[in-house]
Amino acid sequence: MYQPKEPYGRPAELTHQAIFDKVARHLLSQNSTAIGADGLCDYRTPGNKACAVGCLISDEEMMGIRPRGAWHLASKDFADLAEFYFLLTRLQSIHDHAHPVTWVHRLRDLAHRMSLSEGVLDEAA
Repeated sequence: MYQPKEPYGRPAELTHQAIFDKVARHLLSQNSTAIGADGLCDYRTPGNKACAVGCLISDEEMMGIRPRGAWHLASKDFADLAEFYFLLTRLQSIHDHAHPVTWVHRLRDLAHRMSLSEGVLDEAA
């Protein structure tokens, strides 16, 4: 079973940079997608892997959320993430549609486009 290096859940400070850093660190550490047996993305798999949004959901929050489903920012579960919608959809797209060997490059491109620091990516290199 996969054990994340950092506990799942939101970063202490909710900023674009903190979210980018947490998700990038998670994806590069996990180095694989969180895909269910049916080939669809799950917030959390039975093997404890998490997608880009799933790594921001604490274990306690997961108890009340289906492991798969549309990511509804209007939901009370994700209301605090609404202002980060653009960033989170881009991070989720990297997880869902790109091979893990391309993640560093794609994350670097996203950081550049959003004027975010790439420092977390240099840590992973």
